[in-house]
Amino acid sequence: MKRIGLKSAYFPLVANGQKRSTIRAGAKTDLVGPAMLVAGSQSIAIAISEVVVKPYAALTEDDARLDGFASLAELIAALESFYPYLGPADPVSILHFEPMEITR
Repeated sequence: MKRIGLKSAYFPLVANGQKRSTIRAGAKTDLVGPAMLVAGSQSIAIAISEVVVKPYAALTEDDARLDGFASLAELIAALESFYPYLGPADPVSILHFEPMEITR
């Protein structure tokens, strides 16, 4: 099963249903299907239903909300901390998922 790292602070957002996507740098179209989100010692099995690839500059407020952020500005700040090298035209992948089971 694919393992996808997640910052521990975001794990509760997945567990309570606020976070239903995660964004990764690059075109990750091969990630559809079962996977495991891993945050420190916590993990959650997920089903990735869709991967949307778009330019970094094309992210929207809706993308931010699905990722558990209050605004696009908040999402961009978080992405810049993980991927400081991303330029406006660089591709990002939005992994849409549903949780299956939480392991603590």
